[in-house]
Amino acid sequence: MAVQEKILETNLRIKYDMGVDDKGNIVSRNKTYSNFKTSATAQELNDFKNQLLKLQKNPALEVKRINESLIYEA
Repeated sequence: MAVQEKILETNLRIKYDMGVDDKGNIVSRNKTYSNFKTSATAQELNDFKNQLLKLQKNPALEVKRINESLIYEA
């Protein structure tokens, strides 16, 4: 049987640089944005990230696409 995959959900997680603490360690916070079309391209997600960061005071350290998929045999 062939294995199939169906993407159920696409999210974008951005790790923000919140500065440094008293000991000089980098402090970061994650924020997950949901409800993207599962067909969204990397370029579309990057465009969203760029527009969002214009509204944020803290810069992004990392951006991740998170897909939740159903894997099944067909």
